[in-house]
Parts: sequence; structure tokens; C-alpha cells
Amino acid sequence: MIHFHIISKHIKIKVLPKKKFNILLLKSKLGLIKLIIFNKTEIKLYKNNLIFIFNKKYKDKINATLSLIKLYTESLINFYNKKFFIQGPGFFLRIAKHNLFFKFDFVNLLKTSIPKHILIKKYEKGYICYSLSKQHLNSYLSFIQNFKFPDVYKNKGIWLENQELSLKKPRSTDY
Repeated sequence: MIHFHIISKHIKIKVLPKKKFNILLLKSKLGLIKLIIFNKTEIKLYKNNLIFIFNKKYKDKINATLSLIKLYTESLINFYNKKFFIQGPGFFLRIAKHNLFFKFDFVNLLKTSIPKHILIKKYEKGYICYSLSKQHLNSYLSFIQNFKFPDVYKNKGIWLENQELSLKKPRSTDY
């Protein structure tokens, strides 16, 4: 029995045949997934199609394998993202390789490394972070935000998009 599975063009596929099993590598910009499939099936790659050749009596096991492959490929394409922006005079952010360089108030220079499972890109108003894991994304953004937490009086700091912080009026010094 033959089954075709179409993979997105954003994912690179590699099949490594071994004696007792096949290794299927799925790679995108954000990660690499390694699947081990036992040798009840023969896997061939043609363009961006995976071709599975198997015996009919193993159909149930193959369907489970195919559903796992579909789940993993969808997770490599449909990753999580969040936008953030830096607001304030003298606040800058520069991305170089796997490092972020922050400059606050024209003076303070901070450097932090970007984890391998997170990708940061610049967009028109600010920056956008991508990750396969929502938990890693949120924890890294809270780590970044702790460098310069939003100041509700001066409207300065690192703000996440759709962050609910209302600006307050400056305190009066009249007695």
C-alpha cells in the first residue's frame, strides 16, 4: 500500500535509512524534529512529498505515524509570535547574530543572548519574536521587559503589544 504526505515548502526533509528503522528529520527556521520510524515501512522522498510504502496489515500503525508527522509539521509552520516595542528618548535595540544590544537613556548598554529556539525580527513599529513554544516565548519576553519595565508616568520602557497599562497623570507637588 502506498500513501503520500505533502509537506510545506518551508520545511526541509531528510530521510536517513538504517537497518532496523528510518530516521526522518524535519527542519524549519525555528527547530529540528527527529522522528524514528521502524522498518515496517519504506520512506521515499520526492520533491516535497513523503511516500510511505507499507504492508496492509500495518495500516493502523502507519496511520498513527502519519498523524504524528502531520502534527509535527504543523507545529513547525504554525509557531507562536508576539510583538514588542521600545519607547522613550535614547532607547535603542540592535540585533546582531544571536545577541540583543539595548541602549537606554543614551548611556546604559546591555547585551543579552537570544536562545536558539527564539527568532527576533524587526517590523515597522517594533520587533516580533517567534518560537515553537508559547512558554519559552513568554518567559523570554518577560526577561527582556525586566531590563526596562514600562513607566506609566513617562510612557517609556519596553512595551508588549496589547499590554494593558494606562498612562497616569504626573503627581502634583502642590501642598
